Amino acid sequence: DGVSSPLPAGARLKRGALAYDLVYRPARTPFLELAAASGARGQDGAAMLVAQAAAAWKIWFDEEVPAAARGRAEAALWGR
Repeated sequence: DGVSSPLPAGARLKRGALAYDLVYRPARTPFLELAAASGARGQDGAAMLVAQAAAAWKIWFDEEVPAAARGRAEAALWGR
């Protein structure tokens, strides 16, 4: 949900581990904050969301999403 952590209070993650949160907004969730504090690498779900949309477009329209359109979608998600 991006508001609460799925882990119990006091939990730690392994240093160097990858913590992947499927939530894409907010970009910094409590889970990803815990990852950063533990020395793990955090990744939000924005890239997966864009990749899934591109895959769906390919299935429905039998064409690749232009790179520029993917770039605009990613920029909109990340507020750039």
